[in-house]
Amino acid sequence: MNGLDELAGQILEAAGLTETDVDDVPSFGIPPQAASSHHRYHHINWPIVSAGENFFDKALATAASKVATSPM
Repeated sequence: MNGLDELAGQILEAAGLTETDVDDVPSFGIPPQAASSHHRYHHINWPIVSAGENFFDKALATAASKVATSPM
């Protein structure tokens, strides 16, 4: 349906299945759109909230400063 026949065949082979094993999968006509599709939800303006520095940000900054100040 999406032109990925070769990839689908590889996945079936890796799963130990054949096309006849999945023939009874229902068809819905067109593939569903992604929930975060930009063209569909362009009117939604989600607010961006800064989380500030977390533990990992501080740990990386500390490690980077130690590397930058260590003598070579």
